[in-house]
Amino acid sequence: MKLYTLLFINLFIFAIFAFSQENYLYISDIEVSSKNKKGKKWDSLLGKPDIILHVDIWQENRWTNVFVSKKYQDSVKIDEVLETQVSILLDQKIRMTLFDIDMSNNDLIGQYEFTVSKTTILGKKQNVDFDNVKKLVYYTLPYSHKNNKSLYKNFSEISLLKKKKEKQQKIIQRQKQEIQRLKKKLESIDRVINQVIEELGIGDEDIYKNISKYKAEQKKLAKQEKLEKMTKERKKTWQKILQITRSLKLSKNELEQMRSNFDRKRRPTNYKKIVTADKCSECHRKETAQWKKTPHYKTKWMPLRANAKQISKKLGLMGSIKRSGRCVKCHFTQQEQRGKPKAVSGVSCESCHGEGKDWLYIHNNFDIPRKKRLESAAKKGMGNTLDIYNIAQKCYACHSVLDEELVNKGGHRAGSRNFEFVSWSQGMERHNFVRSRNAQNAETTKQRLRVMFVVGAMLDLEYALRGIAKATQKGIYFTNAMERAKIGYRRLVALQNKADIHEISELLKLFKKLSLRPGNHEQLLAGANLIILKAKKFTKNHDGSKLESLDAIIPKNYK
Repeated sequence: MKLYTLLFINLFIFAIFAFSQENYLYISDIEVSSKNKKGKKWDSLLGKPDIILHVDIWQENRWTNVFVSKKYQDSVKIDEVLETQVSILLDQKIRMTLFDIDMSNNDLIGQYEFTVSKTTILGKKQNVDFDNVKKLVYYTLPYSHKNNKSLYKNFSEISLLKKKKEKQQKIIQRQKQEIQRLKKKLESIDRVINQVIEELGIGDEDIYKNISKYKAEQKKLAKQEKLEKMTKERKKTWQKILQITRSLKLSKNELEQMRSNFDRKRRPTNYKKIVTADKCSECHRKETAQWKKTPHYKTKWMPLRANAKQISKKLGLMGSIKRSGRCVKCHFTQQEQRGKPKAVSGVSCESCHGEGKDWLYIHNNFDIPRKKRLESAAKKGMGNTLDIYNIAQKCYACHSVLDEELVNKGGHRAGSRNFEFVSWSQGMERHNFVRSRNAQNAETTKQRLRVMFVVGAMLDLEYALRGIAKATQKGIYFTNAMERAKIGYRRLVALQNKADIHEISELLKLFKKLSLRPGNHEQLLAGANLIILKAKKFTKNHDGSKLESLDAIIPKNYK
């Protein structure tokens, strides 16, 4: 009788523990039919589906997607355990949906709904079959056990784990107390040092030479001085912007947008959020195959070139080219590994579309309409083709070299020769497979090409001005920047002669007021920032349908 009583108490305590903890959903051992209910094979090539699993929860009177698995290509089974990291509660409704997915085409394999009950939340394996799914096993584990792959069969194991965790917390607490004690001791030593300094009257710099506190203070002061200097310079630059744009009679809204563009700093790449081209290739197989034919892919072998080594030597760069910030930002894709960024490929998907971690599972969630999906992904950092200026300026940021020392001293090219946005993006770099539902590498519409051509011409001038603004002396770098400015200006004049575009008209007026010389940083940077405003305004006002007069001058031969 005592044995039964103890067992009952043990189970009761375990139940209380389970209900009071946050529980995670685990899914494993999935097997689907090789044919659908109509007897047709899932895939016309191999007869096996490309499986992807969605998990949704019912909240606020609607289904919300909380997990999307990776794609399992050409398989009828998923043998691994899927740690969904979906937190579930008692009486909550869960929906699991399996799709056969090929780009934007979804075939429903099966859908299963269940309500979380005492049976499911206590960690027992549930084996279900539904629609075209032969088998799907799911179960839950408390949050504190999510890293353990086995199921906990009784409360004693959980209790031991809990005690171990409490022991670790006590050790951490003791370490914190020791740190506080040492901190107080250091403060008392610091007070004694200050007394000695006052009594001896010795210079502060001699005493504090090797003391970290003194160094930290000096570093803080230097940083503050640099910030104050930059603030003054930016204030001066903004006044120049207002001065040269006064005659253009910009609206209050346009001035606010321009100030926003001026204040916005270029966000550094977060290497922790790089997912690499391998992840993209799980769905975008044809795009990946096209990428591997391009010079972008081949930049990973750039360090082997003789001229790359010569440039590195002239600049006095130490170590691998793949670790030099000057080189990697345009020639490689880096991912954080072991706490440091490491080059994993040449110029790849995320070089243009941005780090993928935050938007990857938004842009491929086909339950959401495409336009809304891309807009949501863009807010999370995805550079997509809805914003032509944004994607084009990524090209110009590297194909225009804004580094005077790299060109004049290192001997690097001042930029890609004869670079033009349409001709360079519509040849081997074009990868429009999504627009044709993966059938072919679709050609860009005439209307879109017209907008691209105008935006590219504006960017020609913008980056030429940015190049001249960085010049400190006459030389190869300055000469090339000047040549690009002339080409950009002539291209805008040719466009204006063919189609009367208000934004271009304003930029041509602006160009005539600029002094193109080394050292004229503020005025030239102001002009470049104004071009951003006009280019974005142009893309908002024009879809290309009324610019057919430009067709005669848009390049037909692509690189």
